[in-house]
Amino acid sequence: MEYISGKTLYELGAKPNIKEIKFLARQAAKINLIKIKPVFVYDTFAIINFLKEFKKTKKLFSASDLKLIASIGKRI
Repeated sequence: MEYISGKTLYELGAKPNIKEIKFLARQAAKINLIKIKPVFVYDTFAIINFLKEFKKTKKLFSASDLKLIASIGKRI
């Protein structure tokens, strides 16, 4: 959904005009109206699961990587 003609709007280097903005807004609104409830899938890479996954895998990291990753965990 972020691609138009195979490129992102950023890659195209052009801002969408008002007609294109309205079209994109209508498409987003239609998507939001879909009555779907997907099955929950646990995502090990989701930020909300970072600390839990870090605790489970920290023994796998080198000392230098562990130091960098641990500093991120302290900020969360």
